Amino acid sequence: MLSDIAFPARFRTRLKAAWALGRRGEPDRAASLAKRILERARGAADRETIAFAHQQLAWFGFQTSRLEEGSAHIHAARQIWQDLRQADGLAWTAAMQAWLLLEAGLTDEAGQGGVEALRLAREPGVRPSTLCFATNVLGVVFWYSSQLERALELCEQAVAQARDLGDPIVLGWWLINLAGVHADRAIRARREGDAALQGQATELALTLNDEAIALAETAGDAWGLRLGLCNAAEYLCTAERTEEALRYLGRHEQAGGELGPRSLGHFLYTKAQVLIQMCRFEEALHVCEAALVVAERTENVTSAHFALRYLSEIHELNGRHDLALAYFKRFHEAFGLFTSEKAQRRARIAEIHYETNRYRELADKAEAQVAALARTLLLDPLTGIANRRAFDELMTACAARERGFAIAMVDLDHFKQINDRFSHLVGDEVLRRVADILSASCGPGDHAARLGGEEFALVIDSEDPAGTRRLCETVRQRIEGADWAAIHPDLRVTMSIGLADCPPREDVQAGIARADARLYAAKAAGRNRVVWLDGLDRREAERRRRQSHAA
Repeated sequence: MLSDIAFPARFRTRLKAAWALGRRGEPDRAASLAKRILERARGAADRETIAFAHQQLAWFGFQTSRLEEGSAHIHAARQIWQDLRQADGLAWTAAMQAWLLLEAGLTDEAGQGGVEALRLAREPGVRPSTLCFATNVLGVVFWYSSQLERALELCEQAVAQARDLGDPIVLGWWLINLAGVHADRAIRARREGDAALQGQATELALTLNDEAIALAETAGDAWGLRLGLCNAAEYLCTAERTEEALRYLGRHEQAGGELGPRSLGHFLYTKAQVLIQMCRFEEALHVCEAALVVAERTENVTSAHFALRYLSEIHELNGRHDLALAYFKRFHEAFGLFTSEKAQRRARIAEIHYETNRYRELADKAEAQVAALARTLLLDPLTGIANRRAFDELMTACAARERGFAIAMVDLDHFKQINDRFSHLVGDEVLRRVADILSASCGPGDHAARLGGEEFALVIDSEDPAGTRRLCETVRQRIEGADWAAIHPDLRVTMSIGLADCPPREDVQAGIARADARLYAAKAAGRNRVVWLDGLDRREAERRRRQSHAA
């Protein structure tokens, strides 16, 4: 979903437009468009577009630090790709989920997810851009975990892959990450007293970062440009090259595009850090006060925490100890909120992550047992058998196959009287027992479904009319002969069945209509029977059914 994405045809233009906005550094506008696409795709029941829109919204959430929102979108996208068995989508969403977990501070989970994402990205049918994305994400996971040698190896691979793809924006993004790894190598070298390695790693970081800045400027990527400029200022500040750092920050102020809370906060804190190092405390003070205003306006506890810390430090350096103490107290309160909010965010994102894994496990288990019909979303909550949605999906699948089958429409006789006489609790127990009997009567390729109320259906994987009639008659007898007294001493339950054979390539709706008409005929003929021939036309059967109910 980076450079060589193949968007679905129906919404391709809109999806490309949203993605282009995000790549140009306008994630809020991009998210607004993607949400409109998502709603339209839902209305059109276009699951592939729905998944792509969720993926985009996850990325835009990452760009703007809306991590919980991004995690929810990636969870939704991954469920769809799991259902559709789309390898590329599964690999991309696994990588994006790992990155979001990493940003939330869930490093162990991110590591496991990143390894799994790279494994999926190496599977056949996965696009080169997705492999590039997954490689970069795992490199970033190692970087955040301070495993710099492994991070360097993977981030260099991601950059090489991005060069092969020929996408300047993605290449710029991954160069920024690789530069960050070298910058951390420089910091480690300084701690270890290795001045030569520190200088070498700093220059590598700046060179790679400058290439990323140039790519972003040429491609019109304001988000990548601002990120690269701020990072360069940080690296130069660490190297005590503050005048150069200020020049990069001056270029940042001239960059176009949206400047959301995350980007603005990054800029203000970096500028404050540079100004403090230059002993320009009054200017740093104004910058931190502006950062605090932004943080309070956006209710960003994290940003407020950092702004207050800097304000306390500046006043202490200026000898204003009373103000330093006042800001330190506010910082301490904000730190408590920051820690609490961070823990709560981690918990919420972890919950989404575990829910994703749980869904995948359920789907895998269901597929191994009874294919798509056993998925949780396709089960009737009362009886545990397939619901109407599952039945409709099964009919669609049957229409595409070359083998015939049979449909039996099943209805309990006088079920309203059971509810009225014995209570709805008894009625529910009857429905559960009937579902159990129907399921137990099914062969390996057969399916039982509850269509609603007391209406059921059997889909029988057989082209033998005599065999399907015997099966339906056996079901009818089992219902009639069941020990209903265990539920209530006076209870008696029977059912009527309409059966229709469906030859290959016939419109399945025609078969359903025949079975339905024969069910009405069974009701009109006295109930508690199986009808498999058209003895009464549907209109007459309906008239007799109504007369019978009225009586």
